Amino acid sequence: MRQLWTDDELDQALAELHADVRPTPNGLAAARERVLAGEPVRSRRFHRVWLPIVAAAAVVALVSTVLVLLPHTAQPAAPPSPKPPLPEPVPVSLTWILNNITYSDPTVAPGQFRYVRDQVLAGGASGDPSKPLTDQTTTTWQPAKWTDQWLRRETVLGNQTVKTEGGQIVAAGPEQTFSMHDMDVRAGCADFDSVNPQTTGHLPCVDQKGSWLTPTPDWLASLPKDPEALAAKLKADTPNGVGPLYMAIYALKTGVFPADIRLMLYNALTYLPGAYGLKDVANLDGKVGFAIGVIKQRVADVILIDPGDGTYLGVQQYEPDNSSVFLFSAMRYGVVDSQGATPK
Repeated sequence: MRQLWTDDELDQALAELHADVRPTPNGLAAARERVLAGEPVRSRRFHRVWLPIVAAAAVVALVSTVLVLLPHTAQPAAPPSPKPPLPEPVPVSLTWILNNITYSDPTVAPGQFRYVRDQVLAGGASGDPSKPLTDQTTTTWQPAKWTDQWLRRETVLGNQTVKTEGGQIVAAGPEQTFSMHDMDVRAGCADFDSVNPQTTGHLPCVDQKGSWLTPTPDWLASLPKDPEALAAKLKADTPNGVGPLYMAIYALKTGVFPADIRLMLYNALTYLPGAYGLKDVANLDGKVGFAIGVIKQRVADVILIDPGDGTYLGVQQYEPDNSSVFLFSAMRYGVVDSQGATPK
């Protein structure tokens, strides 16, 4: 079993991490780096709690919730709208999956922006299927030229209880929605750590270093071109307590992996111990695609793939034994003419 933080411990740790420093727009990104890098956080009331695994994304989501949540107004819960039944996932070989994905990338002309929206239900560290997850989004508007200004917007939408059923993840009750303020951060090169260089000492673009958490064009170009070698790098770069498959998910959801590297990475995932394949697996939006999963310490990490263009569709992370869900997400993509715009 992996060691996890409870919500209270995470709140306490974040509050004490830099109690003398006022939160800044880039604090969320920095917190993500520290949590996923496995850095220790001092807490005066720390105690060990051993719970079912939740990968780094759940911790990231909780961090996001701590920093983004502002005074809000809870809206009355609306009854869930009826949805067509989802198909039952079908086991298939990993070779079949790799042979049935078509890869492509959109064209982003000068002055246009790639729209990448990640909506995730997260926060189920307790392993209790009756507790709701936080529904939140991270949206980026990515310019055609890497060094131009990027916009990242984070929003908390509400709470939702979900469960596993028939091999899919489905709502277990109505969602409680919130009226929240968005948190916007702008930076060149997607270098959101440079928002306050006077505090971080980090200069925009100049001091940027690529990684699985913050992939850059140079870093992407340096990745091994052999799937087995890429799998080895993925495992070597993964910190303790985080599964290699989730590190790949965290990287893919940035939306900057081009088609040829996505192809190589999906091939590399088949070298992870215990990897298996499924088709007809739905994401949070109900969009169905292929899946590559790994079960470790009784928890399934599942990456969802669009067979039409090879894009990352979202993640499922759940414990099959008790139907509890830790993470469930959906990606949306598009090309727009201005930052802040939504694809039609």
